[in-house]
Amino acid sequence: MSVSGDSGLALPWHAFRPTLGSTVAAIVGVALLVGLGSWQMYRLGWKTDLIAERTAHLNAAPVALPTETSALADALWRPVTLTGRFLHDQELHLAARSLRGNVGVHVLTPFVREDGPTVLVNRGWAPDDRKDPST
Repeated sequence: MSVSGDSGLALPWHAFRPTLGSTVAAIVGVALLVGLGSWQMYRLGWKTDLIAERTAHLNAAPVALPTETSALADALWRPVTLTGRFLHDQELHLAARSLRGNVGVHVLTPFVREDGPTVLVNRGWAPDDRKDPST
């Protein structure tokens, strides 16, 4: 069997002989792709476990927010409860934020706890006309 090129010369089909460099490059490329695929599978398992852990924490019963910073890791991604009062006079409004095309502010409010230190509470986004605490 022969293959005819543009020049009209007939070449035997087995005339293609890859060089050592192209063979090594192909082997390295395949090994790299297999390694990246294995890493992606490892990463998928890690990500699945992380999502399951966070979902379990988010669906757990609320716990009291610890007063010691060293114990905060146990409350990570969990609903928490605390008692006290907001300091609306010290509220922080991050302006020029938009949510689905609506202009508003992001509200951060200090919260004085009855049983521990003051914490900063992310109250979320509010439209400009509703940033007053009474609304």
